[in-house]
Amino acid sequence: MKSALEVYEKFLNAITKAVGVIAGILLLLPALMVFYEVVMRGLFNAPTEWSIELSVYCVLVAGFLGMSVTYAAGKHIHVDIVLSHLSARSRCYIELFTTIVGIFFCAVFVMQSLDMALLSYEMDNTSPSTLRTPMWIPQMSLPIGMGLLLLQFVRTLLIDIQKSAAVNSVRRRNKMLVIFTVILLGLLVLGLPVASHWERRDFSVCLLLWAEDLLWPRYRFWLTNLWMISC
Repeated sequence: MKSALEVYEKFLNAITKAVGVIAGILLLLPALMVFYEVVMRGLFNAPTEWSIELSVYCVLVAGFLGMSVTYAAGKHIHVDIVLSHLSARSRCYIELFTTIVGIFFCAVFVMQSLDMALLSYEMDNTSPSTLRTPMWIPQMSLPIGMGLLLLQFVRTLLIDIQKSAAVNSVRRRNKMLVIFTVILLGLLVLGLPVASHWERRDFSVCLLLWAEDLLWPRYRFWLTNLWMISC
């Protein structure tokens, strides 16, 4: 059965692909409209009044929609001068903090921009041009685009929580290894019999099975040699 995170990622990936296609089309349209404007103005002396305005709207909408697509692809500018010198645990906590800040910023931006678009709709604001474009239409790209970016930040938050839990799990395992090794060395130094000959062989097998689950390969090698010496 798929986990909730896998279902959420699959849903978000489908939305991201669709939004990416829409943003790409919106970036292509201004080029076509400008080309049409140049042809009509230069060859037929019949300039249009709508091409520039619509081109600006297309670029605006494509920019806000493309933020979530760019974030999902990991193409946003990311300064890692400090992070590259930190431990894995510190990086996890810092990335978790920055993700929470991003979620807060996106949530505030969505609420404020949505209020602006709804106010423009209620007041019937239009552009000061011959098209008289309702301003709430291009303004709605702000809350929609930032809302999609918010969903991306939520996915990153869930992944960061999983990474942080994995790092803490590794630290707990390493602590168990240190404690167990110190106790074992103490018993061997004191000359206390850990077990009989056959019991020690059985115990070595149990120890290797335990190491297989908890320890990294390099620890298993040294621990095995230690038990061979003790036997």
